[in-house]
Formats: sequence, C-alpha cells, structure tokens
Amino acid sequence: GDRTRDENRERNLQMMQVSKETAVLVALEKLGVDVVDATGIGFDEVLEDGPAAGLLRPGDVIVALDGEPVTDLASLRALLEERSPGDEAVLTVENLDTGETRDVTLTLGVHPDGLPGGFIGIAGVRERLVQRDLPFEIDIDSGSIGGPSAGLAFTLAILDLLTPGDLTGGHRVAVTGTIAIDGTVGNVGGVAQKAAAARSAGAEVFIVPVDLVEEARRTAGDMRVVGVSTLDEALDVLAGLGGEVSELALAGVGDRTG
Repeated sequence: GDRTRDENRERNLQMMQVSKETAVLVALEKLGVDVVDATGIGFDEVLEDGPAAGLLRPGDVIVALDGEPVTDLASLRALLEERSPGDEAVLTVENLDTGETRDVTLTLGVHPDGLPGGFIGIAGVRERLVQRDLPFEIDIDSGSIGGPSAGLAFTLAILDLLTPGDLTGGHRVAVTGTIAIDGTVGNVGGVAQKAAAARSAGAEVFIVPVDLVEEARRTAGDMRVVGVSTLDEALDVLAGLGGEVSELALAGVGDRTG
C-alpha cells in the first residue's frame, strides 16, 4: 500500500491492542463475567418514506422513548408494543461521535412484518455495548509483535490462565485466527508460513480458521490441522485432546450483576 514500514508497524500494533481487548472481553464473557452493558440502540439505515425518514440518521443512538430509558432491544420493543401506529412519540437520541442528545418527534407507523405496536422505520438495529469496569486487570504482553492474528490464541490463553486444569490436555497446540466480540473466528494472512513455524516448534495440533485448513496443510507435514469458525468449536477441539473445558467458570466473579 501507500504506508511506510513504520506506519504499517504502528497500524499493526494498534490492531494487536484491539485484538487483546477483544480477547479479554470474549474470554471473560465465556467465564460468566458480565463485561458489557447495553446503553442504547443504534442502527445502520433509516428506511426511505418510513416514520423516521429525515429525522434520524445512522450514527444516532436511541436512548429513550417518551422519557422512558431504552437500553437494549427488549426495552425498545416493549415500549413500542405499548403504543399504536399513528401515535406520536418522542425519541431521545445521542450522537455517537459527539455525545450530544436531541429529542425527535415522529408519528409511529405500522410494522411491515406485522409485529404489534408502533414502528420507527430503522434497519440494521443493534445494541450499543459499553465495557464495564473489570473486577481485575489482565495485561497481555505481546512485546513488539503486531497484527490481529493472535486473537483466538489470546482468548484461549486467558481461559487457560483463569481456570483450573490444563486447557490443552498436555498437548502442544498452536493457534491462529482473529476473534470477534461474538466469538467468531476470522481469517488471517500467511497461514502456510505459520503452519511451517508451528511444526518446527513441535506443535502436535494447529487450530486455524476453517477457510484456511487446506492452505495450512500444505506445509504442516504430519502435524494435525483443524479448522474452526468459533471459540466454542476451538474449545471442542481441545476437549477432544483431553483438555479440561467442561466447566469453564470463574469462581467468585461470574455472579457479578452490577
């Protein structure tokens, strides 16, 4: 691309930091720790000719309806079901970039799918999630290595450190793949080189994104290569190796409701 070597390095390090933060959140959620709160409803699209056309825009977050808090999809749906098409409603929305709030008055419409209650006219609806203050600090030292490809490995390493027993069942396991906040595993570059390096380091099993299995096997030799698409599938692989994954829970923290 057009970036210099130093710019690429800086970008990779930034991506690595995001990968670490995501890994911590995914691992703690798996352990039963509530690490995020829903604080409003965002959306990707305002439907043309819908009730909110010209009034709302992507980047707005709905935080109240007629003065009643909207935190998650369930709360918004419940408030809409208490109202009828044709009712006037006041939405309080927050600008995602500036944090400024404003009130928007609109007339609710009929839901195109026949759901009860009023309809705002937005699509690609999602909850805004905000990270809670964690009950303890987790610091991952990756040195000067950059890039997001260790996300799944970070997640599994955190789970292994915070729970009793051996997550790999005593086997040498190499892992690559990004991790998303919902636990899905994404593709990475250079998997053939990573497979060769893992084999040279003595790994018995190499866990990779499912789409990259064939590429990894080209340089894996007799090392077993297994493809996964989610964190749960990776844990299933480790369970098959004798890893202790049946009761992942963090005693004394998982009951935090805040």
